[in-house]
Amino acid sequence: MRIQKAYFNDKYEASVVCGNCLKKQAINALQFKKHANRIIAKCSCGSIFLVSLRRAGGAPTRMASVLGS
Repeated sequence: MRIQKAYFNDKYEASVVCGNCLKKQAINALQFKKHANRIIAKCSCGSIFLVSLRRAGGAPTRMASVLGS
């Protein structure tokens, strides 16, 4: 099963693209907060794939959060 990475922003918005038909779907990552970092997605074309949700830009370091940047 393929694993696709989806990066979410500060508003928890992410885009998932089907690797088979290239259809794009916007999702809200907060819906999957209680799940693990990976979710199973099924496209309308019938393709099933894993989506790995990640924060865009990586997690801030302790110093960056203290400085507010």
